[in-house]
Amino acid sequence: MRQQLADIEEVYKKTNFEIVYNDKVECSILGSPEDLYVILDETLANINMILGSRFVKPLRKEAEEWKNHIMKLSDMTDVWYAVQRNWMYLENIFKAADIKKAMPVETKNFDNVDKNFKILMAKTTREPKCISIVRKGAKTIEELKRFDEILEDVQKKLEDYMEMKRVAFPRFYFLSNDELIDILANS
Repeated sequence: MRQQLADIEEVYKKTNFEIVYNDKVECSILGSPEDLYVILDETLANINMILGSRFVKPLRKEAEEWKNHIMKLSDMTDVWYAVQRNWMYLENIFKAADIKKAMPVETKNFDNVDKNFKILMAKTTREPKCISIVRKGAKTIEELKRFDEILEDVQKKLEDYMEMKRVAFPRFYFLSNDELIDILANS
């Protein structure tokens, strides 16, 4: 079991977030999470097997610590990709001057998340090791959760704004959200 824990530690020493540069948003972003999720699933299964063993007592603390790290990394990854997806969608929308003018509070909130998300991605690009980010703490997870809440609120306000435009101009009901945003952003 000690060897299994050492193997898990060795895996995480080599496991990095995949970072790719995206020309559309002019920033580095997280790449595909598939490999990371495979590693998370495998190591979590191994940790649970170790913790289920009757011989785990001398290694229980270390095994529970690893399980905690793996669970934090899994949660962080889920939230991070949700934030990234919402941020990329809204980033293009909030470049438009008309949207900025029509939604100044949401623009300010988005710009704050935009700035901080880019700082987080720059730090991650310099130090992409998954386990070191988790060990540095709950600050990153809490920050990502806060970003997610703000982006969800901004997106809801954007949808309310589009609904208001649809009520004023019923022909807009025949357009998708993306088409309507394009019209509103370029009007």
